[in-house]
Parts: sequence; C-alpha cells; structure tokens
Amino acid sequence: MFILAKIVGIIVLVWFAMTAKAQGEYWLRWVIIGLIGYWLTWIILYVTLSIPIAPTFVSLAVVYFIRKKLLHDSEKNKNSNQ
Repeated sequence: MFILAKIVGIIVLVWFAMTAKAQGEYWLRWVIIGLIGYWLTWIILYVTLSIPIAPTFVSLAVVYFIRKKLLHDSEKNKNSNQ
C-alpha cells in the first residue's frame, strides 16, 4: 500500500519536472507544487477513508488538475510577455 503511494509519488515528481522543462519553466517549483498536492491529498484521504488504495487514485486526479492549472498559467504568462 505505502509502496504504491511512494512509486506514484516518484512518478508525479518526474512527470512535473519533465512538463516544466518542456514549458521552459523552473522545474523545482513545479515539482514542489506537485508533490505537496499529491502527498497532502493522499494523507488527508488516507486518514479519512477506510479504503486503503483509494487515496492514491484520487490524489492522482488532484495532481492532474494541479498540472493543468500550472500549464494554463504558463501559457498565460508566455502570451502576456509577448
């Protein structure tokens, strides 16, 4: 159970770092935001739910929307700088 959460956490780290580099953004900022979003959601759901695997999948959904918001902000900043 915890191994799955850790593996997904590492995948989130790599996913956000690669996306930030592709967008020309500072990768460490994106990684920190993604990991905090993932682990905060995971911990809250793990404490409140009795289903052990659900926090991982819900946290992935939350991270997807966090990434989408960061991508939107990145595009908006690039358009405003031109």
